[in-house]
Amino acid sequence: MIDKYEKKTCNGCKACKYICPKSAISYEIDNEGFWYPKVDYSLCVECGLCIKRCPDKTLRVSTKEQPDVKAAWSVDKSVRLASTSGGLFYELARTVLIRGGYVAGCVYDSDFKGAHHTVIHSMEELPPLMVSKYVESDTDGVYPTVRSLLEDGEEVLFVGSACQCAGLYAYLNKDYEKLTVVDFLCRGANSPKAHRKYIEYLEAAYGAKIKNLRSKDKRNGWEKFGQSAVFMNGKEYFADHGEDLRVVAYHYGNLMARPSCLDCKFKTLPRLTDLTLGDFWGIQASEVDDIDKGVSLLFINSQKGRKLFDAICDRIVFINKTIEDAERGNRAILHSASCNKNREAFLANLDNYPFDVLVNKYREWPRRGVRFYLGALKRKIKKLIEGGAQ
Repeated sequence: MIDKYEKKTCNGCKACKYICPKSAISYEIDNEGFWYPKVDYSLCVECGLCIKRCPDKTLRVSTKEQPDVKAAWSVDKSVRLASTSGGLFYELARTVLIRGGYVAGCVYDSDFKGAHHTVIHSMEELPPLMVSKYVESDTDGVYPTVRSLLEDGEEVLFVGSACQCAGLYAYLNKDYEKLTVVDFLCRGANSPKAHRKYIEYLEAAYGAKIKNLRSKDKRNGWEKFGQSAVFMNGKEYFADHGEDLRVVAYHYGNLMARPSCLDCKFKTLPRLTDLTLGDFWGIQASEVDDIDKGVSLLFINSQKGRKLFDAICDRIVFINKTIEDAERGNRAILHSASCNKNREAFLANLDNYPFDVLVNKYREWPRRGVRFYLGALKRKIKKLIEGGAQ
């Protein structure tokens, strides 16, 4: 059954739990902090549905279109600044909500030590869904909720990583006219246990519980984003993205990703989803109105996705682009992150050392990270020279 396969084939979507007709599947968390299926063989009737419909075992062949690529951003500057990239998710969600629909997406747990998927029905509930979380989101219970709404004739916008979207498709096992599915470009789902250790490290350093956490804080601009946290005692943490230890462990160290993310099966073109969102890294400032507020990368993958895009066109600015334009600044479209040889040691020692000690012990700066900083330095020097010549 499903729990007999290697861990590297499981993306943790939790679809199999709800596909099982006998409720024989639960989940256990391993020493790295990731959840995996466990079968109760006293209930299992060996029907094989958990394997037949597992998105990783029976990868769907996309029936979607080759993407129509856009660089885009919200005309509402406050929305754009509050969003991770250019505010496209907000505009998509807003449209569905004001039509009376529902939005399923990721929010932090109340203590910020984890994240989970939830379903909202009002604009007041939207802000917590807007920012990136950079930790694996627990989808437990969300798929049945989405199906129940769809069966009642409600409109639903579902947003998640490509594997979570594939899990939803696998569970539903049919198309719904009122369902629009959006994946975001993902570099890998990070260990919830490692994320929790990062939060505990910050709380110990600042002497209080976290009140708010923000990844990709744009106070210094979208291209120079940082990580920030506000604590119950009023203190505030801010670090440049190259100095924050979670970013170092994730983006430059490749120390925290789920095993399946190191060989992701869902980085395909065309995509499985109706729309795909991300940051349009590499776009030139001369093409964008106030680039420091952020720019979204958008793939329109289906006619259903185009219909929702058309509904937000009066609230966004967009530029037609090519897939080659998008790929130049974002390897995560088609490529998995490489595995750091120290990854297993890093995760195995989470219970033994503080987060900062582990990151500094095991991180390695890959060549791409060095190239990133050299490229940024060259661009900065060029901008200074061009400014002085004016």
